[in-house]
Amino acid sequence: MRTHTGTTLSQADRPLVLIVDDSVDVVRLLALILAETCDVIFATSGAQGLELARARLPALVLLDLEMPGLDGRAVWQLLREGAATRAIPVVFVSAEDPRHGPPADPDLQSVGWIAKPFSGLDVQAAVRARLAGETLP
Repeated sequence: MRTHTGTTLSQADRPLVLIVDDSVDVVRLLALILAETCDVIFATSGAQGLELARARLPALVLLDLEMPGLDGRAVWQLLREGAATRAIPVVFVSAEDPRHGPPADPDLQSVGWIAKPFSGLDVQAAVRARLAGETLP
């Protein structure tokens, strides 16, 4: 059992969050920010992240936009195409807002976005909101 803000959370109650970022430092920071409220798994490439998402079906994916090889946009598209993964909410973590600029995809409006550099409070708020089914501005 883990305790957070006076509420006891069992392992089964903790959402599984997948962090996909090619920067190990960003992965560590995000994992630290979410450690009290979420179970975290991570990948340092888009291909690894896609494989983990398909295998573990996380409650949420925090996805870097710019990665070598399979980038965040490609991972997001492949997640949307999979029957088992299309409903997994995604939040891009990037200095670039993926909802603007080419290629314009109207479906990107439903994806959350956390700007780099980010604060712990921003990450926690975005994760809470997306897990609750809310869209992010």
